[in-house]
Amino acid sequence: MSEETQALQRIVAQHEGQPWDADEGLPLEDVWATPPGLLVAGILSTSAAPQHVLEYLAVAVAKRVLACWELYCDGDAPRQAVVAVEQHLLTRDMVVPEVFEEAAEPAFRGTPIVDCRACDTGSAASAASHLVRFIRGRDPAQVVHCLAAASAAWDQSPLYHEDRFMQWLRDIAIPGAVAGRLLSPDEENAYRQFTLERIHAAREEHGGHGR
Repeated sequence: MSEETQALQRIVAQHEGQPWDADEGLPLEDVWATPPGLLVAGILSTSAAPQHVLEYLAVAVAKRVLACWELYCDGDAPRQAVVAVEQHLLTRDMVVPEVFEEAAEPAFRGTPIVDCRACDTGSAASAASHLVRFIRGRDPAQVVHCLAAASAAWDQSPLYHEDRFMQWLRDIAIPGAVAGRLLSPDEENAYRQFTLERIHAAREEHGGHGR
């Protein structure tokens, strides 16, 4: 394992259990002082190709947190956004549509979700939109916001105890990003105790209330 990977994993380990908030309304210097800000700053300072590491880290994180959206929502805009970014990374000749810069609104069968479920679903949608904003605009602060939104989604989701997000981020997502590659399906689903198929079935069975 490279020294770069180990250094980034230490940042995650040191701040695991702390709030990973990085609200867009914070002054920029405060954003960089948050745990996700320190992780992104670590990538910028240690990596020989930081933009590529940030790309692969952000897309892995945004894809992982789609489960929080799909537990309740039947719209697929966040997944389309992630897929568009994956295709861009594979071909480098596809432009990710600007429309995905706007976070999708949580809904099930056309009915907006406005109760407590809007917190985790909205945060998951925000993670995807920040991913797209980074890919299109190259501002690394968008990756900080992507990481923070993903963490917020898991904090609010009933799936929290079945998805060891921070361990996955440290052990799987960071090494993959440093290697400059998309994760395999097994890596994408490592450290979780559910399948997306089960999530989708629960959503349909309970009319958008998931579980």
